Amino acid sequence: NVMSLTNEQLALIDTLMYCEGFLSIGIDNSLDDDNSTLNKITSHHLKLFYHNLSQDGANQITGGRLSSKTILHHHRLISVILQSATREGLITVNPANRDNIKPPSATSKEISPYQISDVRKLIASLDDMNVKWRTITTLLLTTGIRRGELLALTWNDIDLTKHILSISKSVIYTPECGIIIKSNKTKKSIRIIRFEDKLLIYTLNEYKAWYESHYGVALDSKFLFLSENENI
Repeated sequence: NVMSLTNEQLALIDTLMYCEGFLSIGIDNSLDDDNSTLNKITSHHLKLFYHNLSQDGANQITGGRLSSKTILHHHRLISVILQSATREGLITVNPANRDNIKPPSATSKEISPYQISDVRKLIASLDDMNVKWRTITTLLLTTGIRRGELLALTWNDIDLTKHILSISKSVIYTPECGIIIKSNKTKKSIRIIRFEDKLLIYTLNEYKAWYESHYGVALDSKFLFLSENENI
């Protein structure tokens, strides 16, 4: 089932998931066995903790290391928690304060876009795909939309006569809530894409005819890309 939530509700879910993930990693491994109480945490422990996060195995999903940006998020959360502990009188000094530790630096990941030769290979392979995957691949190649935006598309978002694609929402997945439709956050991400690519126009019309025949339903607000049980 697909759930639709407000941005405020989504922000709360994101925060809870992030905190849960952080707490599951914990800082205990960076502390001595006998010094695992809050007032024993020092800037040295935090430095060691951040170092451990940058090593292979720290990412519980991939088994790899955490990105510098994620480590910085961990630092900020730790700093907020320890600052709250300072205000409550549980500790006298916040070891995550800038005066005591230099925050981890976040480095931007270099984007490696497809080269023309890569695109040509993908286009050449389209004939070997079924019509659904052919349409997905062609949409991604010719419009540059994100994966979540692609999955959130309904037939109401596409005007095959005027060759217009309306982008205003995305699909995300959380273990707690399943599939969620969320509105795009910024004005820049809510946009109209006009397409004149002949391959895309042909493929979309071909896919529309297959869709109506295969699912036997009126299009309207139906999602473009459904599983066999008619979910996303």
